[in-house]
Amino acid sequence: MFFYKKLKNLNPDLESEFLSEVLSTKSVWFTAKNLEDGSLEFVLNKPNGQFYMSRLTRFTNLVDNISEMYPEANLKNSYITKCMPGYHMIPHIDANRKTALIIPLGNNKGKLSYYVFGKKIITHTYIGPLLSRVDRYHSAENDSPDIRYSITLEIPGSFLSNYFKYQ
Repeated sequence: MFFYKKLKNLNPDLESEFLSEVLSTKSVWFTAKNLEDGSLEFVLNKPNGQFYMSRLTRFTNLVDNISEMYPEANLKNSYITKCMPGYHMIPHIDANRKTALIIPLGNNKGKLSYYVFGKKIITHTYIGPLLSRVDRYHSAENDSPDIRYSITLEIPGSFLSNYFKYQ
C-alpha cells in the first residue's frame, strides 16, 4: 500500500524566495486544537499552540507560482504551515481530502509517520516536495530545534489517481 511519493525538488532559489515571502508577509495564523476523535480544529489565539496554519491565498506571489506549478491544486483549501520545535502531531485523518502535496521550505524539512490499526508502520523524513496520502492515519513531527515551514496543497482525487500525475 502506498502512503507517499517523493517528488522532484524545487529550485533552491525558488524555495528561498517562497520562504522569504512566508516570513515577510503579515498573515493570520490559526492554531490546531486536538479533538477527542483525533481530528484537528483550527482556532485563533489558542495559548501555547505548536502547529499553525495560514491560508495560502494570503501569500500573493506564492499563489501565482504555485498555480503555475500545480494547476490542479485547490488553492482555496491550501495552507502555509508552521510547526514549532519538538511538536508531534496526534495521528489523524484529514477531513474532506485524500491527497496533499507538501512542499517543505528552508533547511528544516520534516517527518511524516503513517499508522495502521493504531501502530506506526513507517516514518518518512522528507527533503523535498512530497505527495502524501492523508485519508489514512498520519502525523507530522518536528524533532528539530527550529520552526518548520511548509506549503500544504490540497490535491483533488485519490492518492492513486494522483500518483502518476506528479513527478
